[in-house]
Amino acid sequence: MMKILSSKALLHLILAISFSVGVIGQPVTSLIKVIVSPDHKNWTYQLNQEAKFSVQVLKYGNPVENAVVDYETGPEMLPDIKKEGVVLKNGKIEFSGSRYWVER
Repeated sequence: MMKILSSKALLHLILAISFSVGVIGQPVTSLIKVIVSPDHKNWTYQLNQEAKFSVQVLKYGNPVENAVVDYETGPEMLPDIKKEGVVLKNGKIEFSGSRYWVER
């Protein structure tokens, strides 16, 4: 009788470990992603060179039509420009160092 209980206990332990490893091994993904991409791959710009960025809002990898975002931007040590309720018509917008948004 003791051997049967030990075998069952061992089987339960193995199953518990197997299920927990499977759950822990799954990557965590978010449903909505906000991606900020520079026009230079290394984010390095020369002095006085204008930096350009694109901002995308994706849901399940697809652009979110009419996404509404808030943002703050500006150079270091100077006041930020704050905008609220900006609508991204195609889920994407471009931002340049000259401080204006160009919709695409």
